[in-house]
Amino acid sequence: MSLPLNFKPKKKFQLIRVGKNHDGGYLCGLNSVTTAKSLISFGIFDDISFEKNFYKLNNKCKIYCYDKYVDNVFWLKILWKNLGLSIFKLNLLYFFKSLFRYIDFKNFVKKNKFYKKTIDFNSVNKILRKNKTFLKIDIEGSEYRILDEIIKHQNKIIALVIEFHDVDLNLKKINSFIKKFKLTLTHVHPNNSGGINYYKIPLILEMTFEKYPIQINEYLELPHELDQNNSKDIKGIDLIFK
Repeated sequence: MSLPLNFKPKKKFQLIRVGKNHDGGYLCGLNSVTTAKSLISFGIFDDISFEKNFYKLNNKCKIYCYDKYVDNVFWLKILWKNLGLSIFKLNLLYFFKSLFRYIDFKNFVKKNKFYKKTIDFNSVNKILRKNKTFLKIDIEGSEYRILDEIIKHQNKIIALVIEFHDVDLNLKKINSFIKKFKLTLTHVHPNNSGGINYYKIPLILEMTFEKYPIQINEYLELPHELDQNNSKDIKGIDLIFK
C-alpha cells in the first residue's frame, strides 16, 4: 500500500527551512513568509523556533500562538524534571537548556500574542479574520476537527504548514482536504518519530500549501535537500506514492 498520488507535489518549488534543525523546522516559500500579514500558530509546546525565525524574516507580521498545555505549571514541570536529570547525570546542561528555553519563550510572548486555548470545532471561524494569514498547525490529531473551517476560509490564507497525525486512519480525510483546498501543495515530509504502519505508510506527515509558490523545476526531488529527520536517532522514512 502507498500514499495517494495527490499527496505528492507536482513540481519542485523554491523552499527555505524555517525553524530549528530536525523536529520543529518546516519547509515553505520565502515569499509566503515575507508577504504574510499575520502568523497564526496552533500548537507550540516548548518550541518557538519556527515563530522566532518567521519573525526575523518578517518583523512586520503579527504573530498569534495558541496552545492549551503551555503555562507556568507546564514550564515548572520541565525545569524540575531537567534539574533532577542534571543532578543524576552530574551535568547541569540539561537544566540550563530548559531554563534558556523558558526565558526565550517568556521574552517572545511579551512581544507577541499567546493564548492558552484548546483548538477545536469552530476555532478557525473565531480566530481567522485577516487576509494574507500564514497558518501553522501541529495539534496532535485535532487538525481533523478544523479542516472544513480551513477550507471555508482558504481565501484568507496565504500559506499553510500542517502536521497530519494517524495518517493511515485518515487517508480519505486528508485526500478530500487536498482536493478541496485550492492552495498548491509545495512540500511533503514524513515525521520519522511517528513511525510507519504495516503497509509502510508514515503515521505522521508534514505538508506545506502555498497560494503563490515559486516553481524552480518541472521535476520534483524527494526528499528535498533541506529535509531533515525529525528524530536524529531513528531511521528516516521513504515516501511511496501510487
